[in-house]
This record gives sequence, structure tokens and C-alpha cells, in this order.
Amino acid sequence: LWVEVSAVRAWGLRAADIGVLSKSASDPYVEWTLGEPSKENKPMHRSKPKSGTLNPEWCGSDDATVCFEVPVRPGSNLPPGPGGGGGGAALGGEDGEEPEAPELPEGVSADDVATALSVHLDVWDSDVGTGDDHLGRAVLDWHALVRGPQVLVLALGDRREEVSHKPPTGYLEVRVRWLAKARLDLLGACGLDARDGATSDPLARVR
Repeated sequence: LWVEVSAVRAWGLRAADIGVLSKSASDPYVEWTLGEPSKENKPMHRSKPKSGTLNPEWCGSDDATVCFEVPVRPGSNLPPGPGGGGGGAALGGEDGEEPEAPELPEGVSADDVATALSVHLDVWDSDVGTGDDHLGRAVLDWHALVRGPQVLVLALGDRREEVSHKPPTGYLEVRVRWLAKARLDLLGACGLDARDGATSDPLARVR
């Protein structure tokens, strides 16, 4: 299943750049990471920063939109298990029968797999010459990605705390859409007219 996740806007962000002669603000941008961000698991996309604002608007622009494949278990709407197929796998097993769902290891639930396939959205303040400041994180879980087209408002929180009772550090509005993907194979042609004397140099155009 191919999905598109776009950052629409954010608001209520904290001012990471404290101004002396100018108003305090931030230069926010968004990073998308499939799974828990780490040194090994790098972000798959980042938007351009918006300068000097605590309420940035990306409006789903190209630089604030990422398309990716979300794995689903063949023949179902469940997350894949170990050894299971991804979103690009063909539906059905031999003779058109649905394949059996792979068993999960003991102590691992489908929800655990869905959590591992969540998209982490991190909002940062862009700084030149120094490290960027983290402004908040929201998690878009696997179930939200496969639920269908929707616009969601996500509360941002501290990335170091999985569950926090602190007030949100801001809010991020995102748009989720499904993308239709199709493959067309041109196998051959016959009975064509001879346009170059006795032969032709055929080409095909797909619109």
C-alpha cells in the first residue's frame, strides 16, 4: 500500500531562537522517519525550514510531502509478521488461495509490529553553525496510515519520553492519502503497417 503524508501546518511551537533586538522565534522544519529514529535508521525526508515563525505553514507543498510503501500482510489489512510479504506483494497464494498469515514470535503482538512500522514526525528548529533544536515529536502509527485519506492534528511532545503527562510542545497538522500504483507491461504487437518500406520502427506511448 502506497501512502502520501504531507505536513500542512504547525502552531504553538516554542521559540528556540531568543532575540535581543528582534522577536524570539524559530525556523521550523519537519523530518519523517519510518520506525524509531536512530543512528542506523535515518530520516527518509525533511522539509525546507520556515524562517522566523512559531506557526509555520507548508500547505502540503512538494518539499513537505513524502510518499512511501506501507507493508501489509498479503490478503488482509494487518501488519506483516516475520517472513510475511510487504505492500508490494501479490495478493493470494497458489491457485488463488489466500496465503496463511505468518506466525509472530512469542510475546510479540500485531500491535508491536504496527508500532515498529509507525512514522515519526519530528519538528526541528534550523540553526546555522550550531546543532538544530528539537521542537517536538508526533507519531503516526501504522493503523492511521492504512485507515484511509484523512487530515489529522497531532500533539507534539518530547522525543525522550514515550508517554508524557506534560502539556504538548505544539501541534502538527498532517494529511494522509492513499496513492494508486499500477504496472503496465507491453508484451508485443502484431499486424502493424509497414511505414519504412517493408518494415517499421514501432514505439508505444502511454498516457
